[in-house]
Amino acid sequence: MAKYKDALGVVAFPIRLKILKFLLENPDSPCATVAEGIGEDSQNVHAHLKILEKANLVTSKGSMLQKRLKIVSVYRVKKDEILKVLTPAVSEVVDFLNMLENM
Repeated sequence: MAKYKDALGVVAFPIRLKILKFLLENPDSPCATVAEGIGEDSQNVHAHLKILEKANLVTSKGSMLQKRLKIVSVYRVKKDEILKVLTPAVSEVVDFLNMLENM
């Protein structure tokens, strides 16, 4: 159960949801592209990507060759993992809200 609640806490930040949405539509994007796409600072986005990666909700690999012959990490959403860990947590929240509504 802790894994579900941890994942829900990780995605509770609006910027992290923006990052996940962007990566769903633009898989294999480097951090700078994500930052530009969501209108946020690159360093801030990088920090949040690392948190999402640690929570196993995104994955990265060094595969994009930049102009200066520098390899940078590109990121991709782990859709199956997100569904696996968030669905039970969201269900609990919905059940709780239904209880509140019926009181």
